[in-house]
Amino acid sequence: MEALNRLLTQIRARRHKAKATLSEEAYRQILQRTAGVASSTEIRALGKAKAVLAEFDRLHIAAPAGKRRQLTAIQKKMWSCWQQLADAGMIVDRSMRGLRAWIKTSYGADDLQFLTWPQEANAIERMKRWLARGDDDGDKIGGHDG
Repeated sequence: MEALNRLLTQIRARRHKAKATLSEEAYRQILQRTAGVASSTEIRALGKAKAVLAEFDRLHIAAPAGKRRQLTAIQKKMWSCWQQLADAGMIVDRSMRGLRAWIKTSYGADDLQFLTWPQEANAIERMKRWLARGDDDGDKIGGHDG
């Protein structure tokens, strides 16, 4: 019972952490599909709780610290370009959060993993041109409070 409660706590914590990106409907669909329940309070078996967490992992939903998704080679290149822009003082937020914000603004994608290959290539070329110009058009981007 203690092990089940631990897993249920993990499910609820990850759901809470992902609240901004995971709709209530999508969360309920995951519960129904993986555990056959409409609410985490209905989960009574370890296997069902593990199935929900495995689905969260598969979908990269609020992965716990230490379980970050590895960047692909092209995503590493985007990260490198972003860091070069930060080193040149052309962006305010050099973090992954800043890069994601720029990707969202520029391409409408919530994360690097949702970009198509042409969008990834375009993002890299845009950052390279931006760096080569050496200007920020009087407007630093990527700044966030928090």
